[in-house]
Amino acid sequence: MTKISKSVIDKIDEKHIKPIPKWQFVLMNVAMWTLFVATILLGGIATGIVILKLFNTQWALVPRVGSKFFIVLPYIWFGLLALMIFIGSKIFERTKKGYKYSHWTIAGVSILASIIIGCIFYATHTAENVEETMQRHVPAYKELQKIREKVWHAPEEGMLPGRIIEGSSETLIILNDLTGQTWEVDIEDARMPLNIRLKVNMPVLVTGEKTGDFEFKADAIRAHRNLPPPLERAIRRQR
Repeated sequence: MTKISKSVIDKIDEKHIKPIPKWQFVLMNVAMWTLFVATILLGGIATGIVILKLFNTQWALVPRVGSKFFIVLPYIWFGLLALMIFIGSKIFERTKKGYKYSHWTIAGVSILASIIIGCIFYATHTAENVEETMQRHVPAYKELQKIREKVWHAPEEGMLPGRIIEGSSETLIILNDLTGQTWEVDIEDARMPLNIRLKVNMPVLVTGEKTGDFEFKADAIRAHRNLPPPLERAIRRQR
């Protein structure tokens, strides 16, 4: 027996060190894999909501919003995704064979898995349901959503979302906006999808030009599929 071996054995005897049972290693490995899968799922939810937000954005209207557009970007979900990838990578390194892979490989796999799961959550409306649940039950998130919705309420910049409360004629509608104000909207020259018939209580997003106090001349009207779902829900809440 070498001096080093004897020294190690003496220390084990001195400190009464006992070998860790195999079941504890197995349990730890299972726990690490469970946590890793949980971070991937959370990253998938974050990715799904990011996709949802990007698809619901009216990119054609971004020039009208200007720098305010950055308010509507889903920073919280981007941040959650990055956090889950970081935590997931650290957890994976602690699994039984995690040490064999580089940091970049683990991070790459985490990102790819989150994107795939995020696409599934988006396609199955899971991401939308999670986001709606957050709005109903998390007051701070609800307030943040209201701020984002108001970005699209910009009559001075040519955007007027609201609910039709009266159709006075084929050239004029009365609109109730997100702040509860009533507007007269000239729609004589407005473009709109051929399959859309304007009616009372319909949520719309009117683009054009403010011509006076609570008077607006429309050049286009968006409704139904051409209206971002979050904005449509915000308009319906004004009833």
